[in-house]
Amino acid sequence: PVEKADVTLSCNRTVLKWEVNGTTIPLPAAGYEQSENSLTIKSIQRTQSGNYTCIAGNTTNNESATEILKVYYGPDGDPVVRVNGTEGNRKDLSVGNWVTLECAASSYPVEYTWRFGSTFMLGLNYYLRNVQLSHSGTYTCEAKNVKTNTVRHKDISINVYGVKIEQRPTDVVEGDAQVTLNCTTSRGKGGVTWTRDGAAIEFGRRYSTSGTALEIKKPVRGDSGEFACTVKNPINDQKDGPENIKVTLTGDRSSDPTQNVLVNSTLNFTCASQSDPPAQYIWTTADSSDNNVPEGAVLILNPVKLSDAGVYSCIAENEKTNKRKMTAAHIMVYVYAHLLSVSPTNYSPSKCTSLEGSGVTVTLQCAGQSNPPALVQWSKGSQGLANGGKYSLSSDTTSLAISNFSLEADLGNYTCNCRNPMGAETKTLTLTG
Repeated sequence: PVEKADVTLSCNRTVLKWEVNGTTIPLPAAGYEQSENSLTIKSIQRTQSGNYTCIAGNTTNNESATEILKVYYGPDGDPVVRVNGTEGNRKDLSVGNWVTLECAASSYPVEYTWRFGSTFMLGLNYYLRNVQLSHSGTYTCEAKNVKTNTVRHKDISINVYGVKIEQRPTDVVEGDAQVTLNCTTSRGKGGVTWTRDGAAIEFGRRYSTSGTALEIKKPVRGDSGEFACTVKNPINDQKDGPENIKVTLTGDRSSDPTQNVLVNSTLNFTCASQSDPPAQYIWTTADSSDNNVPEGAVLILNPVKLSDAGVYSCIAENEKTNKRKMTAAHIMVYVYAHLLSVSPTNYSPSKCTSLEGSGVTVTLQCAGQSNPPALVQWSKGSQGLANGGKYSLSSDTTSLAISNFSLEADLGNYTCNCRNPMGAETKTLTLTG
């Protein structure tokens, strides 16, 4: 029942006596009305909550029944608001404080709701941790009794004093015209000093102050750091920070634009870009249906095929700066140089001679297969052979012609070396007489 209402308790038999919390109610009594099997409590009060028992029967044989009465009441007046246990309507705080707002109301039952601006919190307490200037304002405690349909409110004013750094723009991109850090105080005025990563700032062409603001012209990646300001006045020193300033970077790729690989080898081609935050990478090729082209910094071809040769483009994108950089990677695929045959394997003057003018010419042939075509270099012993005198090389260097051949001077070991960008192979033949 609600406080001040009339409440009637009934038993189904003639009642000998009534008890509350085990104590007999002396009837008749003021505030009570009794009939043969009922008891009426007039304008019940919260103090009359308890266990009510009716005892029926006679002095030797009786029965009893109990009813629990809970009297609903309140809230009585406005709630009481305390800050860290101290009652009041106003509280001054400093930046960084930790406080608890507590609400209390004389009510049964009661539901508490705290409101601050557009936010609310259910419960007896409202916790403020690491108080900031933005926490200044009016906090309202609402105490509500759903049984009595009564709501009471109490306001408390919280005033936070300190220093605040405001950054413009909030996202700094390398190459911007300027970034400004403004140091504002909510109490008093005074001289402002700035530090970066805990050390005093050296002012110059790019670092300067304007009133309470720090200005950095043409920010670069090296300007990233933690900035703090301190306001000194005769009352106290107020400080804010560190404010973490990150200069977002965009840069060109740092990967090698050309890669030479062998057939059947494995290629790991990495695209790297100087970017903060890290860039997102996409590889593209002229053949957009190629499933080997990934979304990511690493291009993997395993195994490499001749058909994989071509131009691959890496695109690096910074989502903060909305800038994109693209670079092309030229992938060249080669077959390892390999000699199939060298002839003649044994020189026979009668079989490998030709008459040119008055002398005898002997031709040595070195046949090979490679991609790209190999360059063949000839030598006799440790002496390299080139066009001129008695030696003549074919246009593809695979044939060596020895004119005016002499058994005394030209017999011996001849070596051909077949070489392309991917490797080399050497074979030696001996001319004997």
